[in-house]
Amino acid sequence: MSTHLAKLPQPSNDNDSPIEAYKVDKDNVGKALIVNIKHYSGDKKPFNLRAGSEKDVESMRKVFQKLGFKVQVTPTKYEGTKGEVEKILKDFASSDNHVGMSMTAVCIMAHGDDGYFCTSDKEKIFLEDVYELFNGDKCQSLNGKPKLFFIQACRGTQSQGGGKIVADSQPIDQPLTAVCAHFVVVYATIRKNVAYKEVDKIYFAQCITLSNIFRPRPFGTGGPTVRIKTITII
Repeated sequence: MSTHLAKLPQPSNDNDSPIEAYKVDKDNVGKALIVNIKHYSGDKKPFNLRAGSEKDVESMRKVFQKLGFKVQVTPTKYEGTKGEVEKILKDFASSDNHVGMSMTAVCIMAHGDDGYFCTSDKEKIFLEDVYELFNGDKCQSLNGKPKLFFIQACRGTQSQGGGKIVADSQPIDQPLTAVCAHFVVVYATIRKNVAYKEVDKIYFAQCITLSNIFRPRPFGTGGPTVRIKTITII
């Protein structure tokens, strides 16, 4: 088992086996990056002004800070070209930037489509290229540690219909030796579909800030813990 994994006791009213979770140093939880692209060249369809998105930035900042993350919000004016945003991501993903940290988190809020998000100059940055920056062979200081990505962007133009929620309880066989292991990616929508927001709020950001994915003080011990059982890997 990875040295970054530990068994946590269940609450007394839970009959399941102990939760497997990553070890977190409460004094060195990790660094979090929030990228919000609000302004686009011309601010016309399909690149409308993402009005109110700065409020979601503040919501995400607060929840990350509450969990003990050191938070970097960029670009400061909520706009950035492809070159500028790529540099921000590469600098943040530098292995030296995460030495001694327990995990990292990246939140991207922007217009996008299936597999990419768009910068202020309407250029594409592919998400697989972003994830690759944090692979074990490139960011070795995060080997075996959680890398959390929250993507608020459309993944297509379709709108989702209603339906019943079905839980799949099949276990996930998680390889611990692959360079792309220990990634959790949470999208605001499924493939080919749009992601919704209102002027004053983004439903996705609200779900994250109000959810039980994170426990700031799990059962009275240590720092924030990523609970593997509560995370869906898409």
